[in-house]
Amino acid sequence: MALVLTAVACAGPPENVPTTTRLPTWPAGQPVLNAEAVLRRELQPRARACYNATLAQDPGFSGKLLLSIRVGADGGVTDVATAALAGPLADCIRAAARRLQFESPGPEGSTFTTSFNFVHR
Repeated sequence: MALVLTAVACAGPPENVPTTTRLPTWPAGQPVLNAEAVLRRELQPRARACYNATLAQDPGFSGKLLLSIRVGADGGVTDVATAALAGPLADCIRAAARRLQFESPGPEGSTFTTSFNFVHR
């Protein structure tokens, strides 16, 4: 099993990504300076646990999940949206993302998009 995490600070969803559901376009705001570190340290292990639970039900599962995270002025997550995948895996990762805490991005908050590629080997 391989899990690839890519953190990209951008407003709204990446362009030219085939999805059945588009991510909302939220204002980008200031960059979240510790976003990549928090995603790698906290969200990636939780996403791996979510994926392992999915593999227990569907041993050959693979796919891509897009995740858009809104961060409030205090660094807390105020909203999370997913696209490309739906169901229990997306729900599990969305719930894990809601519990993250980032550095304050400033008074207007911020938004960034990240993706998870789940490849079963």
